[in-house]
Amino acid sequence: MSIKNTLKSNIKIAMQEKKTEELSVLRMVMAAVLNKEKEKRSKLNKEGEEESKLDEMSELKDEEILDVISSEAKKEKIQLNNTKKVVVRT
Repeated sequence: MSIKNTLKSNIKIAMQEKKTEELSVLRMVMAAVLNKEKEKRSKLNKEGEEESKLDEMSELKDEEILDVISSEAKKEKIQLNNTKKVVVRT
């Protein structure tokens, strides 16, 4: 099972079990993955790839999805640190 399919499955489970925080994080990650796929599709389209192959070619591989997840985790960590700095100042 691909990471993307695992994410989709975990989103369904979190919805059924009403785990709101987990669901929020999973949705954020899935949105980041979908945005990266759209970005890749746009780039491929500009390069002149065939329309019929764009869907398949723009799907992220598991390694690329892991990169997106890592990037999102770094962003959240930075935002958390910035929030802590603001709270400490007040």
